[in-house]
Amino acid sequence: MFSLIKRVSSAVATLPVFWVLAVGTLPLASVHQTALAAGSSSSYESSEDDPFHDVNNAIKAENYAEAITLLEAMKSESPKNADVHNLLGFSNRKLGNFDVAFEHYQAALQIDPEHIRAHEYLGELYLQTDRLAEAEQQLEKVSDLCSLFCKEKKMLKKAIKQYKAENS
Repeated sequence: MFSLIKRVSSAVATLPVFWVLAVGTLPLASVHQTALAAGSSSSYESSEDDPFHDVNNAIKAENYAEAITLLEAMKSESPKNADVHNLLGFSNRKLGNFDVAFEHYQAALQIDPEHIRAHEYLGELYLQTDRLAEAEQQLEKVSDLCSLFCKEKKMLKKAIKQYKAENS
């Protein structure tokens, strides 16, 4: 899906500015809404019929141990789900289980090399483990995958800026 967004973004970039402002964001908005409706883990808001509903609620409540328990059950049913691995990485990272988090981010990216959220979270993990150069490489990958309004790029860029300010 992210390659579709990237292609749409590239096409929109060639349009005159007034067209981009007038209608250029409509395809991106509908793609994003489709992703959310399909149960994407890109948001912590979900409906009760979303398979990630309970996981999202646990993460929102910062109950990462519960999220991991739920995600492990999901992983046993669907071991090739990049979103499950990504959220296992996220939850483990939040608990300080950096090696386990790294393994899950790598698994997510092996399943889906364009999983933008996994790249962004892996960049944050690299910052938490004092690996700035590798975090910056993840920012490059996120930038390559980004649409015009990419919050993952903004978030990782901000985290890198903050890391540099705190470690200079």
